[in-house]
Amino acid sequence: MSSKESVPRFFTFVFFAAIWTFLFFTIAYFSNNGTIPIRWPYLAVFSIGLILIGILCIAMPTGEIFADRAAAATEREKARERESKKWIEGGWTPQERAESVIDTQRHLFDANRRSHPDRDPHAWLALTLEGRNNWGGREESYYHGLTSRYSVLDLAEAPVALGLFILHREDPQSAAVYGKKFEQMMLPIYELIEKGEFLSRWRTTNPWTATNHPEVAEEIEERFGKAGA
Repeated sequence: MSSKESVPRFFTFVFFAAIWTFLFFTIAYFSNNGTIPIRWPYLAVFSIGLILIGILCIAMPTGEIFADRAAAATEREKARERESKKWIEGGWTPQERAESVIDTQRHLFDANRRSHPDRDPHAWLALTLEGRNNWGGREESYYHGLTSRYSVLDLAEAPVALGLFILHREDPQSAAVYGKKFEQMMLPIYELIEKGEFLSRWRTTNPWTATNHPEVAEEIEERFGKAGA
């Protein structure tokens, strides 16, 4: 934890510790006929309360992280507005449409990275797809399933691959502009699957998702069979 983070956490601890102290001794005072009991059961409960407050303060996101998440949410909304504006204006070529979709996914992906720095490419891709207009409102597993292949690409290529995937679903004519590029990006993924190394690469690249969503690994193994193990 950096010193920059520890200062707001310390004052947060002091604030809640003061509230806990006031409430605890007020309740103890009135429940013991106007006396404050100094006995080990009471002191043990009071101490446990302070420890729990300390743990919560350490685990709690700092104001700086909250600000980053707010900024990321704003960036996501701006990315959607840019693409929607271009779509409304119309008159663009398939290549311009493709570039707009890819650019939007890049912005959303970067915003999710800043908003959730503790996660991994697969989680950021899933959030990016979920945040796209007309794609939201489904189970989390749906987004994990559609983005698992691209999650083993490097951070620069992963959102591009997602953008091309979206284009194939929404506007095949625009997707054709980057058909060869998409095939080239997918080649190393197909090689991993063929060699039976995809799942191990996925686990290495996406430790947060592997830990917090073990069902995703099961789905990958089921989908690719022995080739994904």
